[in-house]
Amino acid sequence: MSVAPLEDRTFPLEGVNGIRKDIPAIDRSWRQNRSWRSYIPPPTTDELSIEGARDAWIANSDSVERDLLWLLRLPCHKFWSQIQFDQNLQVFLENLLQQFPRDYDLLECDAIQENNVSILHKLFLVFLRICTYKESSTDFFSPSYYADMIYNNFILDLPKIMDICSLFRPCNREITQKMIENIFKVQPKYLDDLLTTGETLGHAFRNASEQCQTMNMSLPSRSSIDGLCDLIGFVIDISSSAFSLLDIYPLSARSLQLSGLDISLGSFYQSTIVGLQEILDKYSDSKIMSDKESTNFSRLIQLARHRTILSFRAIVEQSCITPVLSEEPNCDKVQIVEDFFSTFTNILQERTFLE
Repeated sequence: MSVAPLEDRTFPLEGVNGIRKDIPAIDRSWRQNRSWRSYIPPPTTDELSIEGARDAWIANSDSVERDLLWLLRLPCHKFWSQIQFDQNLQVFLENLLQQFPRDYDLLECDAIQENNVSILHKLFLVFLRICTYKESSTDFFSPSYYADMIYNNFILDLPKIMDICSLFRPCNREITQKMIENIFKVQPKYLDDLLTTGETLGHAFRNASEQCQTMNMSLPSRSSIDGLCDLIGFVIDISSSAFSLLDIYPLSARSLQLSGLDISLGSFYQSTIVGLQEILDKYSDSKIMSDKESTNFSRLIQLARHRTILSFRAIVEQSCITPVLSEEPNCDKVQIVEDFFSTFTNILQERTFLE
C-alpha cells in the first residue's frame, strides 16, 4: 500500500480536554513556542583578554547547539511545521547563516573552534533536511508542494542559498552540491532570481570600489585601520560568496553572465582588490599597523584575488566553453562565440586582471 505525501496526511493530536483530533501533518498546531538563542560571533583577541569573555561565549554557543539539537530531534511533520510557522526560528537560522565564521576567519581559541565545529555540523544537518523533499519512504512531500512551500514562505531564498554554499562548501562540498542542485531542480523560480542576484553582486562590487577610492585619497592613520579592516572583510565576503555559488552550482554561471557579473568581476579586481593591496602597502610602509595585522590583511586580499579570478573563469567556462565542447543540442555556437569576445572586449582595459 502506497503512502501519501505529508501534505495529504493527518496525525492525531490530543487537546487540553483529552479529545483527540486529526490535524494536517503540516499545521501551526504542531509548532511549539520556544525562545531561540541568537548566535554571537566569536570574541576577538582583545575581547578574549577580558575575564569571563571566553566562558560567556561558550555558554551562549552551548545554548545555540541545544536549540539545533532540539530541532533535529523533531519528527518530520513537526520539524516542517516548526520551520514554516515559527518566524523566530527562521530569524534564528538566518542569523546563524550570516554570522557564523567562514573558512577564511581565524579563531585563536581551541575551545571556541571546537564548539563552532559542533554547531556547524548540526546546522548542516538542519539544512540538509530543509533542502530535500524526501526524508524517508514514509516522510516526504510531493516535489510541487515542497517547491512552493520553501519558495513562497521564504524558507530558502538566494541570499540563504549563497550562505549555505559559503558555509558548507569547505566541510562537505559533495553533499552541499546535491542539496543545492535539488533546490534549483524542484523550484525553477530560483533560477530566475539568479539574474537579480548577479545584479546585486555587481552593485556590491561597485560599492566596494567607491569605498576603496575614498580610502585611497586619505592619509594612513591608526584611527582609519578599523575602516580598512571593514572594507577588506566586505571584499573577501562578496568575492567568496560569488565563488562559492559558482563552485557549488556551476549552472548558475549563465544567469550571472546575463547580469553582467563577469565584466563586473574584472572591474572589481582592478579597482578594488589591486587598490586595496596598494593601500595596505602604504599602511605597512607608514609603520602604523603591526606585522600580524599586515600579514592577515594581505592573506585576505590575496584570497579575494584568487576567488575573483576563479569566479570569472567559472562563468566563462560554463557559459562559453563547455556548451561548445560538449556539443549541447540547440547550442547557438555563433552567439556563444560573440558573447565570449564581447566579454573580453569589455575587460580589455583591466590589464592587471587579464595578466
